[in-house]
Amino acid sequence: MRKSITFTLLIVSIIAQSQVTNYNLPPKTFYKKVNVTLKDFTKYECKSVNINTETISFINLNTNLNESLALTKINYLRVQNGNQALKWSGLGALLMGLTAALNVFEYPDTQNSGGLIVGFTLSGAVIGGLIGLAIPRWKTYYLNFK
Repeated sequence: MRKSITFTLLIVSIIAQSQVTNYNLPPKTFYKKVNVTLKDFTKYECKSVNINTETISFINLNTNLNESLALTKINYLRVQNGNQALKWSGLGALLMGLTAALNVFEYPDTQNSGGLIVGFTLSGAVIGGLIGLAIPRWKTYYLNFK
């Protein structure tokens, strides 16, 4: 009897949740920077974005005015969530490590070749990481109805 009541409550809560949540919204309600694309493909670059259950309010970076839009007009949101430092650090380490290894194999009489490879690999990782800090990572949320 308890299992059937628990199962029934679970089904009812899933149905209620699906009717309350009509949009595929990001997990947080405030973001520093978001790109908004409407269904007519008009694009907004926004900062200080607040996402509510039916509207989104933001400061438009082109006009510096506070604006508000209904979620029904929005096709998708692109939320900035970090940077690409790790990806570029790995790429820099790989490229510089391969370059150093190829040079050591081309000139085998080089003193301290292991230190040369490690030094170039680490410096490539640092330089790549610094480049990756400047490149934002975005996640797209399509707001179509479920």
